[in-house]
Amino acid sequence: MGHEEVMAELGRIKVHGKLSMGDFTELRRLFGARFTAAWRLVRRGSVKKYVFKPSGRIQWIVVGDTRDYLIYEEAPYCHCEDFYISIMGGKAKACKHLIAQKLASQLGLYSVEAEHDGSYFRLLDEWRKVDARPAKQF
Repeated sequence: MGHEEVMAELGRIKVHGKLSMGDFTELRRLFGARFTAAWRLVRRGSVKKYVFKPSGRIQWIVVGDTRDYLIYEEAPYCHCEDFYISIMGGKAKACKHLIAQKLASQLGLYSVEAEHDGSYFRLLDEWRKVDARPAKQF
């Protein structure tokens, strides 16, 4: 199953506030530990939908432990290292942030943040910043 088919499978989950045991089991089978990590993100309220006014522009963000991750739902694309290394490298089907955003969107388990269009590019710059911790010495 390719990346697009996997994201379509996630998109078919249309329930109101909960997953069935069958859906939960199937998603764990498809994504393994990434699903478990994504579910934790959803449960702790880490998925945010920013709505910019008056344009109506939408930007999804998943709040991680050390930074926020940009999600482009239509692509689907995530700004995390796992996306670049594992998804683009063909080693995984989706990162935990993409899974979390899709689940939260389908389940209605996200917060909505209203912002003015004037703050869009400032926020985008902040979200794009990479954690600048020094590299480990070997």
